[in-house]
Amino acid sequence: MPASTTVSIVIPAFNVREYIDETLTSIWKQRYRDYAVIVVDDGSTDGLKQHLETQYGERLTVIRQENRGLSAARNTGIRAWQSPYVFFLDGDDLILPDHLEALVTALDRSPRMDVVFTDHVRFVDHPDNQFEHVWGDKPEGGREMWPLFIKSNPIAIGTAMVRRAVIDRFGMFDESMGNYCADWDLWFGLAMHGASFLYLDRKSALYRQRAGNLSSNLAGAARGDLMVMERAYERARRLQHPALALLPKAIALRHYCLARALLLEGKRVEAIRHLLTSIRKDPTFSWKRRYVLLSAALLMPAAVVRRCWRFNRAMVPVRKPSN
Repeated sequence: MPASTTVSIVIPAFNVREYIDETLTSIWKQRYRDYAVIVVDDGSTDGLKQHLETQYGERLTVIRQENRGLSAARNTGIRAWQSPYVFFLDGDDLILPDHLEALVTALDRSPRMDVVFTDHVRFVDHPDNQFEHVWGDKPEGGREMWPLFIKSNPIAIGTAMVRRAVIDRFGMFDESMGNYCADWDLWFGLAMHGASFLYLDRKSALYRQRAGNLSSNLAGAARGDLMVMERAYERARRLQHPALALLPKAIALRHYCLARALLLEGKRVEAIRHLLTSIRKDPTFSWKRRYVLLSAALLMPAAVVRRCWRFNRAMVPVRKPSN
């Protein structure tokens, strides 16, 4: 499809009919208007495509595909429209009226920047139920963003706009990543290839978390984090990137986090395997915590282990419900 707008807004959607009208309304309220909205219905079973076409007609493009996950849906949306700027928004998140305008203006004024992103506010179920997003290390942007991505993902979906040329050059979302952390993997990969990031210190994106899923699938989230680090290590090895020296410790940490999540789920054998891998990858970092957890996994009854380590839930990254 030929480019006819400056911005492509790509929305992957799976069974979000009860939320997506609110998401689209936040787009229609944007002060900036030169955009196309592409919703990729990723095998929904709630009548999403029919609802969107009936309710909005030609105001958006709806593409339906079999359920293949968030990354595949986002890639389908990227391919569908050739705008020079691409903006990703999930089908249950919201943006304030000046959000797109701020991102486009920043890219227009900073031709050497490849990705521009903002801070965000999180809310549970309803926008009035907001709580602050707290940075681990607040980003400053620039060319050397990769050290920050080793620690965490500072760029929430819905906060960032990227030049299409950068995606065409370095690749889209990796569909093998599943539904967890593919956005982190994309930003990390772009940073390691030398893409420049510009941070705008504003909170104009609202990231929804659903009350029933705030602590669900901790092991899935931890597996995603580990996969990001392992893929980054392979990428660093190919590129002979400076991150190569820092990633073994990061990988050891993620094996530890996954072991902790697995132990909370009662998967003792798998947890022990990841703990031993963590120790082998880097025997020096946080060795007391890891050996205490290993001893608990080997010696304590499963029910006692779960009670003792339940406070660690807050330390495992929370993810949205997956497709």
